[in-house]
Amino acid sequence: MGVKFACASLGLAAAVGRGEPVVHTVPVALEWDADGVCDVRVQHGRRGDLGLVDDPSGTRRATITMTRAGLEAVHVHIELAVEELVIERDLDAADCTLAADAAMLVVGAQLRGLAGPDAVDPPQVTSAPEPVAPPPAIDVPADEPEAARPAAVAALPPRGPVAAPTVRSRSRPRLRGLGWLGAIGGAAFGPVPKPSGALGLVFAWQWTLARLQLDATHVFRRTVTAAPDVDARLSAWSFAVRAGVAPRWRTLRVPVLLGLELIDVVGSPRGDLLAPRVGQRAAIQLALDAGLWWSPWPRLALGVHGAVSVALLRAGFEFGRSDGGAIAVPPGGRVGGRVGASLAVRLR
Repeated sequence: MGVKFACASLGLAAAVGRGEPVVHTVPVALEWDADGVCDVRVQHGRRGDLGLVDDPSGTRRATITMTRAGLEAVHVHIELAVEELVIERDLDAADCTLAADAAMLVVGAQLRGLAGPDAVDPPQVTSAPEPVAPPPAIDVPADEPEAARPAAVAALPPRGPVAAPTVRSRSRPRLRGLGWLGAIGGAAFGPVPKPSGALGLVFAWQWTLARLQLDATHVFRRTVTAAPDVDARLSAWSFAVRAGVAPRWRTLRVPVLLGLELIDVVGSPRGDLLAPRVGQRAAIQLALDAGLWWSPWPRLALGVHGAVSVALLRAGFEFGRSDGGAIAVPPGGRVGGRVGASLAVRLR
Protein backbone atom coordinates (compact mmCIF):
# COMPACT_ATOMS: atom_id res chain seq x y z
CA MET A 1 0.00 0.00 0.00
CA GLY A 2 2.95 2.31 0.69
CA VAL A 3 4.20 1.85 -2.91
CA LYS A 4 0.72 2.61 -4.24
CA PHE A 5 0.56 5.84 -2.19
CA ALA A 6 4.03 6.89 -3.32
CA CYS A 7 3.26 6.34 -6.99
CA ALA A 8 -0.04 8.23 -6.78
CA SER A 9 1.57 11.13 -4.92
CA LEU A 10 4.47 11.40 -7.38
CA GLY A 11 2.07 11.31 -10.30
CA LEU A 12 -0.11 14.10 -8.88
CA ALA A 13 2.95 16.20 -7.99
CA ALA A 14 4.37 15.83 -11.50
CA ALA A 15 1.04 16.82 -13.05
CA VAL A 16 0.77 19.95 -10.89
CA GLY A 17 4.42 20.89 -11.58
CA ARG A 18 3.84 20.68 -15.39
CA GLY A 19 0.63 22.74 -15.15
CA GLU A 20 -1.48 19.81 -16.38
CA PRO A 21 -5.06 19.40 -15.10
CA VAL A 22 -5.70 16.85 -12.36
CA VAL A 23 -7.50 13.87 -13.87
CA HIS A 24 -9.94 13.19 -11.01
CA THR A 25 -11.06 15.05 -7.89
CA VAL A 26 -12.34 13.59 -4.65
CA PRO A 27 -14.52 15.36 -2.04
CA VAL A 28 -13.12 15.62 1.51
CA ALA A 29 -13.34 18.11 4.38
CA LEU A 30 -9.84 19.10 5.56
CA GLU A 31 -9.24 20.07 9.19
CA TRP A 32 -5.80 21.40 10.18
CA ASP A 33 -4.22 21.43 13.65
CA ALA A 34 -0.79 23.04 13.33
CA ASP A 35 -0.66 24.15 17.01
CA GLY A 36 1.38 27.24 16.21
CA VAL A 37 3.91 25.25 14.17
CA CYS A 38 2.90 26.19 10.62
CA ASP A 39 0.64 28.60 8.75
CA VAL A 40 -1.06 26.31 6.22
CA ARG A 41 -3.57 28.79 4.76
CA VAL A 42 -1.69 29.03 1.43
CA GLN A 43 -1.30 25.26 1.11
CA HIS A 44 -4.97 24.72 2.08
CA GLY A 45 -5.99 27.05 -0.75
CA ARG A 46 -4.15 24.78 -3.21
CA ARG A 47 -6.20 21.72 -2.32
CA GLY A 48 -8.12 21.99 -5.60
CA ASP A 49 -4.85 21.85 -7.56
CA LEU A 50 -3.94 18.66 -5.70
CA GLY A 51 -7.24 16.96 -6.51
CA LEU A 52 -9.27 17.68 -3.35
CA VAL A 53 -12.58 19.54 -3.19
CA ASP A 54 -14.81 20.34 -0.19
CA ASP A 55 -17.22 17.63 0.95
CA PRO A 56 -20.47 19.31 2.16
CA SER A 57 -21.94 15.97 3.26
CA GLY A 58 -19.30 15.47 5.96
CA THR A 59 -18.92 11.74 5.23
CA ARG A 60 -15.24 12.15 4.34
CA ARG A 61 -13.10 14.13 6.77
CA ALA A 62 -9.34 14.36 7.13
CA THR A 63 -7.74 15.79 10.29
CA ILE A 64 -4.09 16.76 9.71
CA THR A 65 -2.02 17.41 12.87
CA MET A 66 1.42 19.00 12.43
CA THR A 67 4.13 19.09 15.13
CA ARG A 68 7.80 19.92 15.15
CA ALA A 69 10.15 16.95 14.63
CA GLY A 70 13.37 18.97 14.87
CA LEU A 71 14.74 22.43 14.20
CA GLU A 72 12.94 22.77 10.85
CA ALA A 73 11.47 19.31 10.22
CA VAL A 74 7.72 18.72 10.62
CA HIS A 75 5.93 15.53 11.65
CA VAL A 76 2.43 15.03 10.20
CA HIS A 77 -0.26 12.73 11.58
CA ILE A 78 -3.24 12.15 9.28
CA GLU A 79 -6.55 10.77 10.52
CA LEU A 80 -8.91 10.05 7.63
CA ALA A 81 -12.54 9.26 8.49
CA VAL A 82 -14.72 7.76 5.75
CA GLU A 83 -18.18 7.03 7.16
CA GLU A 84 -17.50 4.34 9.81
CA LEU A 85 -13.81 3.80 8.99
CA VAL A 86 -10.86 5.71 10.43
CA ILE A 87 -7.46 5.39 8.74
CA GLU A 88 -4.25 6.87 10.18
CA ARG A 89 -1.00 7.76 8.45
CA ASP A 90 2.22 9.44 9.61
CA LEU A 91 4.93 11.18 7.60
CA ASP A 92 7.84 13.61 8.05
CA ALA A 93 8.87 16.52 5.83
CA ALA A 94 11.68 19.07 5.72
CA ASP A 95 9.41 22.13 6.11
CA CYS A 96 5.79 23.23 6.47
CA THR A 97 5.08 23.64 2.75
CA LEU A 98 6.25 20.15 1.84
CA ALA A 99 4.48 18.68 4.86
CA ALA A 100 1.10 20.24 3.99
CA ASP A 101 1.30 19.30 0.29
CA ALA A 102 2.42 15.75 1.09
CA ALA A 103 -0.44 15.35 3.58
CA MET A 104 -3.05 16.40 0.99
CA LEU A 105 -1.49 14.10 -1.63
CA VAL A 106 -1.65 11.14 0.77
CA VAL A 107 -5.28 11.95 1.60
CA GLY A 108 -6.18 12.08 -2.10
CA ALA A 109 -4.34 8.86 -2.90
CA GLN A 110 -5.98 7.03 0.01
CA LEU A 111 -9.48 8.18 -0.95
CA ARG A 112 -8.96 7.16 -4.58
CA GLY A 113 -7.74 3.75 -3.44
CA LEU A 114 -10.81 3.28 -1.23
CA ALA A 115 -13.31 4.54 -3.83
CA GLY A 116 -12.17 2.31 -6.70
CA PRO A 117 -12.35 3.11 -10.43
CA ASP A 118 -16.17 3.28 -10.54
CA ALA A 119 -16.66 5.82 -7.71
CA VAL A 120 -14.37 8.69 -8.71
CA ASP A 121 -15.64 11.92 -10.16
CA PRO A 122 -15.62 12.43 -13.93
CA PRO A 123 -12.47 13.91 -15.48
CA GLN A 124 -12.02 17.67 -15.40
CA VAL A 125 -10.96 19.06 -18.78
CA THR A 126 -9.51 22.57 -18.66
CA SER A 127 -8.35 22.77 -22.29
CA ALA A 128 -8.92 20.84 -25.48
CA PRO A 129 -6.24 18.19 -26.10
CA GLU A 130 -3.94 18.70 -29.08
CA PRO A 131 -4.72 16.44 -32.05
CA VAL A 132 -2.34 13.56 -32.46
CA ALA A 133 -1.53 12.35 -35.97
CA PRO A 134 -2.29 8.65 -36.52
CA PRO A 135 0.72 6.42 -37.13
CA PRO A 136 1.43 5.59 -40.79
CA ALA A 137 -0.10 2.43 -42.11
CA ILE A 138 2.26 -0.49 -42.73
CA ASP A 139 1.51 -2.83 -45.60
CA VAL A 140 1.84 -6.47 -44.69
CA PRO A 141 2.08 -9.03 -47.48
CA ALA A 142 -0.96 -11.20 -47.68
CA ASP A 143 1.13 -14.35 -48.06
CA GLU A 144 3.36 -13.64 -45.01
CA PRO A 145 3.75 -16.88 -43.08
CA GLU A 146 2.44 -17.04 -39.55
CA ALA A 147 5.94 -17.76 -38.18
CA ALA A 148 7.25 -14.41 -39.51
CA ARG A 149 4.75 -12.37 -37.56
CA PRO A 150 5.88 -11.05 -34.12
CA ALA A 151 5.07 -13.23 -31.18
CA ALA A 152 2.46 -12.03 -28.70
CA VAL A 153 3.81 -10.18 -25.75
CA ALA A 154 3.85 -12.33 -22.66
CA ALA A 155 1.24 -11.40 -20.08
CA LEU A 156 2.53 -9.64 -17.01
CA PRO A 157 2.58 -11.77 -13.87
CA PRO A 158 -0.26 -11.03 -11.46
CA ARG A 159 0.54 -8.67 -8.65
CA GLY A 160 0.57 -9.91 -5.12
CA PRO A 161 -2.17 -9.07 -2.66
CA VAL A 162 -2.20 -5.49 -1.43
CA ALA A 163 -1.99 -5.04 2.32
CA ALA A 164 -5.17 -3.70 3.88
CA PRO A 165 -4.94 -0.22 5.40
CA THR A 166 -4.87 0.21 9.14
CA VAL A 167 -8.50 0.64 10.18
CA ARG A 168 -9.57 1.72 13.65
CA SER A 169 -13.12 1.31 14.80
CA ARG A 170 -14.90 4.56 15.67
CA SER A 171 -16.46 2.85 18.65
CA ARG A 172 -13.08 3.11 20.44
CA PRO A 173 -11.99 6.74 19.98
CA ARG A 174 -8.48 7.65 21.13
CA LEU A 175 -8.06 10.79 23.20
CA ARG A 176 -5.06 12.72 21.95
CA GLY A 177 -3.65 15.83 23.46
CA LEU A 178 -0.50 17.59 24.57
CA GLY A 179 0.95 17.58 28.07
CA TRP A 180 2.55 20.66 29.64
CA LEU A 181 4.63 20.85 32.83
CA GLY A 182 5.71 24.11 34.39
CA ALA A 183 6.21 26.35 37.42
CA ILE A 184 3.83 29.01 38.74
CA GLY A 185 4.46 31.90 41.09
CA GLY A 186 2.55 34.87 42.41
CA ALA A 187 0.43 35.96 45.37
CA ALA A 188 -2.48 34.27 47.16
CA PHE A 189 -5.37 35.88 49.06
CA GLY A 190 -7.64 33.76 51.24
CA PRO A 191 -6.03 30.55 52.54
CA VAL A 192 -4.34 32.57 55.33
CA PRO A 193 -5.70 35.81 56.79
CA LYS A 194 -3.00 37.96 55.15
CA PRO A 195 -1.91 38.08 51.47
CA SER A 196 1.13 35.92 50.93
CA GLY A 197 3.47 34.79 48.18
CA ALA A 198 2.89 31.47 46.43
CA LEU A 199 5.07 29.12 44.39
CA GLY A 200 4.21 25.76 42.88
CA LEU A 201 4.03 23.31 39.98
CA VAL A 202 1.39 22.99 37.27
CA PHE A 203 0.56 20.11 34.94
CA ALA A 204 -1.88 20.69 32.08
CA TRP A 205 -3.28 18.30 29.51
CA GLN A 206 -4.42 20.28 26.47
CA TRP A 207 -6.83 19.15 23.76
CA THR A 208 -7.96 21.29 20.83
CA LEU A 209 -10.41 23.34 22.90
CA ALA A 210 -10.50 21.73 26.37
CA ARG A 211 -7.96 21.65 29.18
CA LEU A 212 -7.44 19.65 32.40
CA GLN A 213 -5.01 21.21 34.88
CA LEU A 214 -3.49 20.08 38.19
CA ASP A 215 -1.76 22.52 40.58
CA ALA A 216 0.34 22.03 43.71
CA THR A 217 1.13 25.37 45.41
CA HIS A 218 2.90 26.38 48.60
CA VAL A 219 1.64 29.58 50.30
CA PHE A 220 4.49 31.19 52.21
CA ARG A 221 4.35 31.74 55.95
CA ARG A 222 2.78 34.91 57.36
CA THR A 223 2.54 36.07 60.97
CA VAL A 224 -0.95 36.91 62.27
CA THR A 225 -1.61 38.65 65.58
CA ALA A 226 -4.09 36.69 67.71
CA ALA A 227 -3.70 38.68 70.95
CA PRO A 228 -1.42 41.44 72.28
CA ASP A 229 1.14 38.86 73.46
CA VAL A 230 0.34 35.94 71.11
CA ASP A 231 1.18 35.54 67.40
CA ALA A 232 0.44 32.72 64.97
CA ARG A 233 2.62 31.90 61.97
CA LEU A 234 0.47 30.37 59.22
CA SER A 235 1.41 28.71 55.94
CA ALA A 236 -0.47 26.43 53.56
CA TRP A 237 -0.23 23.79 50.85
CA SER A 238 -2.86 23.91 48.11
CA PHE A 239 -3.77 21.06 45.76
CA ALA A 240 -6.19 21.95 42.96
CA VAL A 241 -7.82 20.26 39.99
CA ARG A 242 -9.25 22.52 37.29
CA ALA A 243 -11.04 21.91 33.99
CA GLY A 244 -12.57 24.08 31.32
CA VAL A 245 -12.14 25.52 27.85
CA ALA A 246 -8.95 26.92 26.34
CA PRO A 247 -9.51 28.28 22.80
CA ARG A 248 -6.44 29.16 20.72
CA TRP A 249 -5.72 31.97 18.28
CA ARG A 250 -2.37 31.53 16.51
CA THR A 251 0.24 31.42 19.31
CA LEU A 252 -2.14 32.61 22.06
CA ARG A 253 -4.40 30.42 24.19
CA VAL A 254 -7.00 31.68 26.68
CA PRO A 255 -7.90 29.08 29.33
CA VAL A 256 -10.98 29.63 31.51
CA LEU A 257 -11.08 26.93 34.19
CA LEU A 258 -13.31 26.04 37.13
CA GLY A 259 -11.57 24.15 39.92
CA LEU A 260 -11.70 22.74 43.43
CA GLU A 261 -8.82 23.44 45.85
CA LEU A 262 -7.98 21.36 48.92
CA ILE A 263 -5.79 23.33 51.34
CA ASP A 264 -3.73 22.19 54.33
CA VAL A 265 -3.07 25.18 56.63
CA VAL A 266 -0.26 24.84 59.18
CA GLY A 267 -0.25 27.10 62.27
CA SER A 268 2.57 27.63 64.76
CA PRO A 269 1.83 29.87 67.83
CA ARG A 270 4.24 32.12 69.69
CA GLY A 271 3.63 33.82 73.04
CA ASP A 272 2.37 33.17 76.57
CA LEU A 273 0.59 29.85 75.86
CA LEU A 274 -0.13 26.75 77.88
CA ALA A 275 1.38 24.26 75.39
CA PRO A 276 2.71 25.88 72.18
CA ARG A 277 2.63 23.36 69.36
CA VAL A 278 2.09 23.20 65.63
CA GLY A 279 -1.45 22.58 64.45
CA GLN A 280 -3.05 21.70 61.07
CA ARG A 281 -6.46 22.58 59.69
CA ALA A 282 -8.16 21.83 56.39
CA ALA A 283 -9.76 24.34 54.02
CA ILE A 284 -11.71 23.92 50.77
CA GLN A 285 -12.19 26.53 48.05
CA LEU A 286 -14.07 26.72 44.77
CA ALA A 287 -12.12 28.85 42.27
CA LEU A 288 -12.66 30.32 38.80
CA ASP A 289 -9.36 30.82 37.00
CA ALA A 290 -8.71 32.70 33.74
CA GLY A 291 -5.41 33.38 32.03
CA LEU A 292 -3.43 33.88 28.86
CA TRP A 293 -0.75 31.51 27.53
CA TRP A 294 1.66 32.59 24.81
CA SER A 295 3.83 30.10 22.92
CA PRO A 296 6.71 31.92 21.18
CA TRP A 297 8.13 28.48 20.34
CA PRO A 298 6.17 25.22 19.89
CA ARG A 299 7.58 23.63 23.07
CA LEU A 300 7.54 26.68 25.38
CA ALA A 301 4.64 28.64 26.87
CA LEU A 302 4.55 31.75 29.05
CA GLY A 303 1.37 32.51 30.94
CA VAL A 304 -0.34 34.91 33.32
CA HIS A 305 -3.47 34.11 35.28
CA GLY A 306 -5.87 35.38 37.91
CA ALA A 307 -8.43 33.55 40.02
CA VAL A 308 -11.37 34.36 42.26
CA SER A 309 -12.13 31.82 45.01
CA VAL A 310 -14.98 31.23 47.45
CA ALA A 311 -14.20 29.31 50.66
CA LEU A 312 -16.48 26.37 51.34
CA LEU A 313 -14.53 25.51 54.51
CA ARG A 314 -12.12 27.87 56.29
CA ALA A 315 -9.25 26.91 58.58
CA GLY A 316 -9.55 28.30 62.13
CA PHE A 317 -7.05 27.89 64.98
CA GLU A 318 -7.56 28.21 68.73
CA PHE A 319 -4.73 28.11 71.28
CA GLY A 320 -4.89 27.85 75.09
CA ARG A 321 -3.24 30.49 77.25
CA SER A 322 -1.30 29.74 80.41
CA ASP A 323 -4.06 31.29 82.52
CA GLY A 324 -6.62 28.86 81.09
CA GLY A 325 -8.19 31.20 78.51
CA ALA A 326 -8.51 30.46 74.78
CA ILE A 327 -7.17 32.55 71.94
CA ALA A 328 -8.74 32.24 68.46
CA VAL A 329 -6.74 33.06 65.35
CA PRO A 330 -8.76 34.90 62.69
CA PRO A 331 -9.51 32.57 59.75
CA GLY A 332 -8.90 33.41 56.12
CA GLY A 333 -11.39 35.46 54.17
CA ARG A 334 -14.57 33.96 52.72
CA VAL A 335 -13.70 35.39 49.30
CA GLY A 336 -10.12 35.26 48.09
CA GLY A 337 -8.08 35.23 44.94
CA ARG A 338 -4.77 34.55 43.29
CA VAL A 339 -2.61 36.20 40.64
CA GLY A 340 0.58 34.93 39.12
CA ALA A 341 2.67 33.93 36.15
CA SER A 342 3.75 30.58 34.77
CA LEU A 343 6.45 29.04 32.59
CA ALA A 344 5.71 25.64 31.00
CA VAL A 345 7.34 23.24 28.55
CA ARG A 346 5.62 20.69 26.33
CA LEU A 347 6.29 17.07 27.24
CA ARG A 348 6.21 15.73 23.66
